[in-house]
Amino acid sequence: MPKPIRFKFLVLALLALITLGIHQAEQVRAEMRSPPTDTHRGPDRTPAFGSAAKPHPGTARSDPAGIALSAAVDRRAVLHNGDGTVHIEVTIRTPPAERPAVRQATDMIVIVDRSGSMSGGKIYFAQEALRQLIDRLRPEDRFGLVAYDTYAQTLIPLEYASDRAQKRWRHVVDRLNVRGNTNMSHGLDLGQQMLEDARLSNRPARLLLLSDGLANTGDSSFEGLTRRARRAARGQYVLSTMGIGADFDERLMTALASAGTGAFYYLAKLEVLPEFFDAELLTAGQTVAYGTVLEIQLEPGVRVNSVMGLPFQQRGTKVTVPIGSLYSGHERTLWITAKVPTGRLAEFPLGSVGARFRIADGDHETDRHALPRLRCVATYSEFRDSIRADVWERAMLNESIGRSQERFGDAIASGTAADIDKEYTAANRHRRLATELGVQSVVRRLDQLEKSAQIAKQAQRAPAPVRRAEAKRQKASGYIERNRDSYLNADPRTGF
Repeated sequence: MPKPIRFKFLVLALLALITLGIHQAEQVRAEMRSPPTDTHRGPDRTPAFGSAAKPHPGTARSDPAGIALSAAVDRRAVLHNGDGTVHIEVTIRTPPAERPAVRQATDMIVIVDRSGSMSGGKIYFAQEALRQLIDRLRPEDRFGLVAYDTYAQTLIPLEYASDRAQKRWRHVVDRLNVRGNTNMSHGLDLGQQMLEDARLSNRPARLLLLSDGLANTGDSSFEGLTRRARRAARGQYVLSTMGIGADFDERLMTALASAGTGAFYYLAKLEVLPEFFDAELLTAGQTVAYGTVLEIQLEPGVRVNSVMGLPFQQRGTKVTVPIGSLYSGHERTLWITAKVPTGRLAEFPLGSVGARFRIADGDHETDRHALPRLRCVATYSEFRDSIRADVWERAMLNESIGRSQERFGDAIASGTAADIDKEYTAANRHRRLATELGVQSVVRRLDQLEKSAQIAKQAQRAPAPVRRAEAKRQKASGYIERNRDSYLNADPRTGF
């Protein structure tokens, strides 16, 4: 090839390479400016519910679905030879739903008391609430109905809400009659067995227990009934309870809701029952995780006294607390009340906290959060200066004072004026610290609690109907205050 031709060929080849390079660079810059069009989710992005591959059995993966846990402690020191109380605030946050207007298909079983005391307005409003609930179900939902009196009976087996089924269910509800005693244990057994026999994986499921009276047939013991409620937590479904009128056992019904990881409703106003049924259906449809268990790893010498009244199990230095389902776009706060040793001036660790739960692709866990070290100090001023006023304020308002309000309700029903005075005195000992920290919200709440104590003592001396109603109102007020995160789609206070 002659030299001029070779030179011309080389120039053209060089120009082609330069042009290709410029074109590829422009493509890279364009991709960096534009949002990705690939609809598949990469490993660093929040997986769609039920979209990820299943993990190996027995393993748990962290940081799934954007669920995050944080923790804070209300103090950095305890007083030498003091009571050693520490409040730990644990918050679990879930991201909002990708399609917020879409409710998940749900299984809903209602267990309704139809004993003789439900006659009149009570059974009428129960029927109306059931009709409205049935009307709100979609074809992909499933519904079941158990009624109990001296014995329990399945009136509607768990089945899909087709038009034909809904029409038949309405006829069943229309014929609901009252009779007999109150065999709550048989009702719970039948409802739970119905759900567990037909349970579909990764599908929200909820039991609603409705009662107006005291369990007086079958296993009516507090221990036996709360043991049944804990079965719901193990089965990764939710049990909520609704007490109507003035004759049910509020201590039992709140305990069943806590053990069943659900909500408790007190209905002095029966007309709001349909609203609460609807709220439970909507809440179930927002479920993003099941069977959540809080795991607290303690250091030696530290013990847990309570977790907002929830049942917990301690084995050595590990504490587990079933807290049930998590819901989209929700923030759940739990208060752990712990006791630490105060006999020696020293610094010591508390431990760590995390949570595990199940979503459609298997078991997952949050990152564990290490709790700060505490000091045992000699003087009150050192102790006071260690208080984190914002966290301590929330502990008082959302946990401690609400617990006292609940106990007022228990004392009205079964205690004496001395029990109320003792509970108020225990709460009021925080007044000095609240004043010194300038936390006026706690001072005002203690003033309100003092008025509640006086009302509670007056109710103890009142006729039985007034006494029972006030016991339920104070118990419900305290319970709702402590468990406000359990109520997503209704204000439970509208019931009384």
